[in-house]
Amino acid sequence: MYAHNHPITDTRSLYSPLLRSLSFCIQNNAATFRVPRKLKQHSKLPELREALLRSPNLRKLDVKFEYSFLNWYDEWSGIIATPHLLHLPLQPGDRLPPLQELIFSGPPETYEFTLEHCQLWKNCMDWSHLRRLDLGISCPQYFFEQLADRLTSLTALSMGVRIGARDY
Repeated sequence: MYAHNHPITDTRSLYSPLLRSLSFCIQNNAATFRVPRKLKQHSKLPELREALLRSPNLRKLDVKFEYSFLNWYDEWSGIIATPHLLHLPLQPGDRLPPLQELIFSGPPETYEFTLEHCQLWKNCMDWSHLRRLDLGISCPQYFFEQLADRLTSLTALSMGVRIGARDY
């Protein structure tokens, strides 16, 4: 299921207990330079959080951040400015499904793995089931500091770093 810059209208599919794999795409109109970066990102992450909370059988999550070259004048109504815009807006007590695969892709370091976010996420999910982790072009220090000891089933790890204008 893709969640571009429009409201998700078929929540029955998104919130199905039968859902095992979810590809969730979030577009960013970063091509426009007049709007601060934080305001350009459309907040679809609350919808993703809700889907995770309602999908106990989900085992694979692929979060894709994409750039969009849409006209930002038409998109102002969909822009939500919050301090937790570029990561899941988790709350204490949230219970996410025990994912086996977690993939982040898109522009380098789009998803923000802050210390506070990683501390909260650590307790919202059973990380012992995760076998494959792809962090894209990112090497989040706080993620590993908080979660490394919980990744007991991890068999595949992919991540990269950005040096200058090149990704590795």
